[in-house]
Amino acid sequence: GYLGSKVGDGVTKDLSVILGGAAGYILGGKIVQILNDNEKEEFNNVIEESLNNNPDNSSELWTSSENEKISGQVTPLNNFKQGNKSCRDFKKIIKKNDEIFEEESTACRDKDGNWILI
Repeated sequence: GYLGSKVGDGVTKDLSVILGGAAGYILGGKIVQILNDNEKEEFNNVIEESLNNNPDNSSELWTSSENEKISGQVTPLNNFKQGNKSCRDFKKIIKKNDEIFEEESTACRDKDGNWILI
């Protein structure tokens, strides 16, 4: 799925790509099923920011704006090249009502600079 990399002009168009369905989120896995649409969008933005800006093993924290019992953490693990694409492995952790969901994923940039879950 796509994760838009632009902020500002064109955001609405990019969000339609991101929100085009559960597969459009870079969240992936069970995490998509346990967050509501607004939380998915919020956490998706945190993932994008961390992939763009955080050094390896530097975590970004998130708390749902709607429910303080739902929080998350994104930790980029490394940078690598796959062919000519820039990629990162990253870990996502969601805590919801004292349950913890943890997943590792990999995303690579497409030719337009958008992160795509692979």
